[in-house]
Formats: sequence, C-alpha cells, structure tokens
Amino acid sequence: MSETTDYIEESEDYAERGGETPLTGEDVIGGEGELVLAIPAANYPAGKTATAKDADLTAGNIKSGVDIFGKLGTHAPLVGDDVEGAEGALEIAIPAANYPAGKTATAKDADLTAANIKSGVEIFGVEGTLVAVDRREMVFRPNVGGDDCYITTPSTINNARNYIRIGDQVGADSEAAIRMPKIDIAPGSTITEAFIRIKSYNEQAATDCNVKVHFNDVDDAVAPTTYAGFFDLSLDAGVEWNALGAWVVGTEDDSPSLVSALQAIIDRESWAQNNAIQIVIKNNGSTYAARRYGFSIEANVGQDAVKLYAKWTEP
Repeated sequence: MSETTDYIEESEDYAERGGETPLTGEDVIGGEGELVLAIPAANYPAGKTATAKDADLTAGNIKSGVDIFGKLGTHAPLVGDDVEGAEGALEIAIPAANYPAGKTATAKDADLTAANIKSGVEIFGVEGTLVAVDRREMVFRPNVGGDDCYITTPSTINNARNYIRIGDQVGADSEAAIRMPKIDIAPGSTITEAFIRIKSYNEQAATDCNVKVHFNDVDDAVAPTTYAGFFDLSLDAGVEWNALGAWVVGTEDDSPSLVSALQAIIDRESWAQNNAIQIVIKNNGSTYAARRYGFSIEANVGQDAVKLYAKWTEP
C-alpha cells in the first residue's frame, strides 16, 4: 500500500472516530413577532448571528424618547379629546394633538331643531316638523262715497267732504268713522300685523291732539248716515293714539298696533270672510283746537283715503 492510500485511510478512520466536523451553521432569523429564537442544531463558525424580527418595530410605534432595540420612538402620548365646533359653523378646526381611536368632532347649531326644519325633511339626524302656513297681507280702504265720515258735536255729520277731521274743533269733538268692505280674512286666521295709515289733508301742528282708535264691534259693519247713528255704533275698548305730531300736507302717519283689536273682530263667532269692518276714531282729551285732517274717499279718486294695513296667517 502506498503512502497516499495510507493517508486517506487514516483520515477516514479519523473522521469516523469523531475527528473535526465541517462548519455548517448559518445566520438565524427569528419568526415574525417572536423575541425568543430557536437555534437549529449545527456547527456554527464565528461571526454568525441570531436576529429577532418584528415588522411593528418602528419609530412611530414606540413612545417618544424611548429606544427599543436601536429604534428611537417618535410616538407622542394619546392626548386628543372630542372636539366641538363653534356655534353655527359647519367646518370644525381640529386642534393639534395625538388622538386615540373613538374621538369625535361635532358641529353644533342651536337652530338645528325639528321646528326649524320642513316637515318630512331630515338634516343631520333631526327630522323636521315645520308645516308651511298661508301668510297673507292686504291693504283695505273705503270703497264708495259715504263709507267714511266725520262728526262735529253737538249735531253735525259730514260724509261727502274731501277730508275727515279728528281731535278738537275749537272746543267741540271731531270724530270719524271709516268703513272698509270685503275684508278678505277667513275665520280662524291669526292677525300678525295691523294699523291704520292716514294721509294729511292740510297742515296742523296744534299740540296735544289725542285720539283713540276703535273697531265697530259687530260682524258686518254699516256706515252711519246720521249724527245719532254715529253715536249708536257699538265700539270696542279702543287703542290710544296720543300726542299726534305735526301733520304736513301729503305726509302719512301710522297708528299704534291694532293687532289685538282686529283679532277680536275676526274671532267673533259670526264673523264671515268678506264682511265689512269699521274704524271709529274718537277724541281722547285733545287740547283746545288741537285737530288733524286726513284725506277721505271723496278726494283723489279715493286713492288717499284712510287705509288699514293687515297681515295674517290662515288656518
């Protein structure tokens, strides 16, 4: 046997008897999310490593200022709370903060109520209950000669002049009645605005001209044709219209509100749509000669006569 053969045989014998084993171990990578790694059986040379791995090991997932396995955290504490918007603002400013799950931003508006939303419509979860009403308005006035008049005590009635007169006529009461036919307000209506407007027929500035505005308290008013008939008119309590200012020709003056008084007429049990109403203006303690003149139906084709302005809603 040669020397080479003897060497091989000796080497094989050496390996079989537990001689030097080959270096077969490689780097080891742990399972996802596992901190403890299983090291496979092998013969590892120097320099091999075992590495734990986790895809969530990122700076954004680690508390700010903390270093875990070489990752310096940047995650701020969860301090953001629910946010409520400004009144009436649909757009909400979100304050700078780190918000945890479940926080909310809420717009708010005190007018977001069922009563402010059309019936059958839902806005942001609020179902409306508002039902439209028929709103109407109209200007009423005398229609024919004789629909308005004025009296001067003790015995005179004038229903064919170009003016009416109210207040004190040199120590005598001057008082007027103005009938307005076809008042197109249905029973059950709600009056929301009412007043009379008088256009000045001439200039009068005497102080302390005080009157009271009444409604003829009947279902369907009839204009008086006599002095006695004027004083026979049934009247409501009236609304004071005191301290009338100076009247200049062509200017218009409005009475105080007559809403409650007109409502009482409409609420009469026998009131019917298109009935006539009558305004009666009584002297209310005016000083001597403190009087005012307004245009009547006889002047300017009736365009400048006393007018009743009314607004109402129908049932």
